[in-house]
Amino acid sequence: MNKKPVILTAVVVLVSAAVLLALFIMQPKPSVTTVGGNIQAQHVRQNLGTDAQQLNECMRTCMQSGGKPPQCASQCGAQLTPKNTTQPPQGNTSLLQGNGTPSITNTSFEASEGPYYFIAIHNEPYHNDRDSDQKLAAAYSILSEMVEQADEYNIKLTLMLTAQWADYIISSPERTAEVRSWEANGHEISGHHHGVYHGSWDGYSGYPEAEALAIRQQKGKHESYIGTLSDYINELQQIDSNVNSGCMNDESDKTELPDEIIYDTCSGFANSGEPGTRAGDGDYVKGKNDFVLTAVYNGIKRHWLTHYAFYQDVEVAKTTFESMSSGVFGGVTHSVAGQDEALYDLMAFLHENDPTGEYSRTLSEVIEEHLLPEEQISEELISQKYTSGSSKPTASGSCGNGICDALEEAHSEICPYDCGS
Repeated sequence: MNKKPVILTAVVVLVSAAVLLALFIMQPKPSVTTVGGNIQAQHVRQNLGTDAQQLNECMRTCMQSGGKPPQCASQCGAQLTPKNTTQPPQGNTSLLQGNGTPSITNTSFEASEGPYYFIAIHNEPYHNDRDSDQKLAAAYSILSEMVEQADEYNIKLTLMLTAQWADYIISSPERTAEVRSWEANGHEISGHHHGVYHGSWDGYSGYPEAEALAIRQQKGKHESYIGTLSDYINELQQIDSNVNSGCMNDESDKTELPDEIIYDTCSGFANSGEPGTRAGDGDYVKGKNDFVLTAVYNGIKRHWLTHYAFYQDVEVAKTTFESMSSGVFGGVTHSVAGQDEALYDLMAFLHENDPTGEYSRTLSEVIEEHLLPEEQISEELISQKYTSGSSKPTASGSCGNGICDALEEAHSEICPYDCGS
């Protein structure tokens, strides 16, 4: 048996490994601040994986030609210069462990071209409606079409489900399989809750039954009580046992915020400008996320993004997106007839600006990838009960507040009231 090829291969591998180690050490240090890992280090590993094949081939050719290992290592190593890999990878940078915690996170990353964006779909409860089953069926059909269109654009949706939707989905093996396929394809299963102060309560509450019913009666409503927030979460966990995000409609009262929900879109505050400034769903500033709002509530740190109700005016949503050079745009609509067209219009627009879906994210991905800095407000402020009539500061970006901000001035059609002569 000829042992020379075996020996040659062993020498090639050993010397190549030494050269690659030297190259790894020579890589420039990251230019971004990171937590729990290093995106640049990931790129280095990817680059060196490709370099290893090239280096082995070069070493083998050199040594078969009579070259000595040190000479070949010097010659082949010189052909592989350290790469500058400080730019983020293209596409989805979410690197999550099996339990959903980030294995690589980045706290100071900025998009090189335009803002990131997330789109949420609210799915209504139809609690105590006479034809609730028919409404759920019709809405589910619309949602299926929404997801199908999003897949064509490679846009991820955050699907916010009420407890009634969880029951409806889990009652059918076909629907259950379809929803799980959506999740496997990158869409997020999230929660949606209509509390006692909402126009259409879903029957669940953080208040005791008697108090919840009394609040509804004061509003002239007489729906039935179903259960606690724990009961609500148990319903959602039929679909996804790890659900921890959603819109709990907790703008006016954080009593309706379950402990399990740590990522939310309904704080009642703006995520642009001065932290702690109130903003309503119709305010286009809700589409701009310059930071993640954080606060401790009930002993648990929560994170909030905001989303603009673009079904009210999709052109305003487009203009807001175009005005952003960084940050995260957030939009929301419902799985109801009429609002689906607004979604298709906005997704076509986003597809034109982002043909590969590179900047599309879900609610949780925006937060867990640390695409935005955090701004914390006090537990006292986040816990305050609030009604639209309260005397609180209003965000710049609120049409009708008498403030002609930069976006309104540049695009007078958005709000002629604030910038009129």
